[in-house]
Amino acid sequence: MLIIREVFTAKPGQASKLAKLFKKGFAGDPTTRVMTDMVGDYNTVVVEVQVENLAEFEKQMKDYSRESQIRKWTLKLLRRCQSIQKCI
Repeated sequence: MLIIREVFTAKPGQASKLAKLFKKGFAGDPTTRVMTDMVGDYNTVVVEVQVENLAEFEKQMKDYSRESQIRKWTLKLLRRCQSIQKCI
């Protein structure tokens, strides 16, 4: 099992809105956690996804990229971000 962690640095004043978007988007998904940083930068949102292997993660990303609703949702997220880091 792998944990894919994406660390988003939100634009000033956007972290809570970004976290809410993620929580709404991943509601009901037991393999995903959305967290905010309590001790680091105030504008950090972390999303963790559990997958069995990298092939599963790549398939999820490919499937997501085909759905127009997810593309629109992703644009809303990106408007609120300054930077994104992905850790495996």
